[in-house]
Amino acid sequence: MTLPVILIIKMTKSTGSYTLHRGKLDMNRRSFNFRDMKIKEIRIISHGTPDYDAEVALRYKVLREPLGLNYTPEQLTDEKDEIHINAFSESGIVGCLLLKRVSDSEIKMRQVAVAEDHQGEGIGGELVRFCEEYARSCNYKVITLHARESAVKFYLSLGYEITGDRFTEVTLPHFPMRKNIGPLSPARIFHSPEK
Repeated sequence: MTLPVILIIKMTKSTGSYTLHRGKLDMNRRSFNFRDMKIKEIRIISHGTPDYDAEVALRYKVLREPLGLNYTPEQLTDEKDEIHINAFSESGIVGCLLLKRVSDSEIKMRQVAVAEDHQGEGIGGELVRFCEEYARSCNYKVITLHARESAVKFYLSLGYEITGDRFTEVTLPHFPMRKNIGPLSPARIFHSPEK
């Protein structure tokens, strides 16, 4: 039996464009050369680790503290089965997002946060692109999310669409959004040679 080998996406420093490289599927860790960005790596981290603690601190600082809210122990425990994708600079975590399974074909993106001193550097977009590739590699077809009203333009620019009316969540106006990501295209899948 041959197993698919997924092409690894790398951003080239000189052009900033994506090039595809044949490689084994390793969605837990990817190194990138980021043009004009101060991040060195995007990878999946595990719940309950020091990286997770740093992620929670970042999410609190960016998403909860400005609203006077905190995470409950139950909320944090419930995240143990979610996928935690983090962006790192030389000094530590600078961005994150979580993915939560909704069904066999749908996954929900949530808790997207980029450190305030790194916002506007393209880190959020790279996290979203990484999560889309991860979701495709797991055969999800749709990514859904609840976007804060202030972030709707960001998600629209990445191909997401508004799917419903404005509503309030954690004291702020949000919009439901989604993107059909479909399966990996044949151009992105290679099969290992038979031995």
